Amino acid sequence: GLDIPNANTLIVDHADKLGLAQLYQLRGRVGRGSARAYSYFLYHSGRKVTETARERLSTIEQATELGAGFRIALKDLEIRGAGNILGPEQSGHVAAVGLDLYTRLLAAAVDRARSEQRGRTRGVAAQDPGINTRASTLNTQGTADNAEEESTVSLDLPITAFLPEDYVPDDVVRLRLYQRMAASMTLSQIRELTKELEDRFGPVPEPAANLLEVVRLKGMAIAAGVESIRALASDFLITTPEERIIPEPVRMRLQRKFGTVLKTSPHQVRISRSAAATKWQSILEGVLEEMSEARF
Repeated sequence: GLDIPNANTLIVDHADKLGLAQLYQLRGRVGRGSARAYSYFLYHSGRKVTETARERLSTIEQATELGAGFRIALKDLEIRGAGNILGPEQSGHVAAVGLDLYTRLLAAAVDRARSEQRGRTRGVAAQDPGINTRASTLNTQGTADNAEEESTVSLDLPITAFLPEDYVPDDVVRLRLYQRMAASMTLSQIRELTKELEDRFGPVPEPAANLLEVVRLKGMAIAAGVESIRALASDFLITTPEERIIPEPVRMRLQRKFGTVLKTSPHQVRISRSAAATKWQSILEGVLEEMSEARF
């Protein structure tokens, strides 16, 4: 709230520790009068500066024109993330698809929700293969016999998973592929999609292969009755819904098979990140397979 029109110089030490919005607000404290103003954002040469911090400083350096605040806000959104495309929560990385593509996905989801709302008002259930779909069993007249919401699962894993722009350059095609992957897919459908990607765009790069693996894990988690899988500081946490308890026999079998790598409780399975090390993904798959085989 400082307003000193005569102030024309601002010096910020350790600027790499501040967020982009903070830097923008600090810069706005000078140049409020007729005098030309200068802002110096300093960081220590002997200290390692993260790539994200460099991106913030570069953005604040370049965005100096009138109305730059909106551009800075969009850039901040890209850097920090704004949505989880493959899950029901807004807690992922918008950089995986780019801000422009993400906003299109969001607009499509809003339109779909409105259409579903209109369909429910008319008493008609519509089946939609998109993100967070509703699965309805339709009879020959098109009315719903047993409409129930499709299971969803939230994934937050330390995997860089996206379709690179240089691999799928067309935004519309990339959007459609994301929409297909966002829906629940069987293992055979994932294999077919992998072959399709190879045929159309060539060998699948690592980020795209990781994305297919995330989709596969999502399908396994849904089959196992899991609500969310999160990567915490020391554990991978598998959680089931409140109404779904992991039976004691399943927990004992998991404990026998994986030993001290994991701990179980009625609603959770914790996989130790340090004990699992680089094998965490195969252990996670093994746990989901055991839980799905004994679907409770």
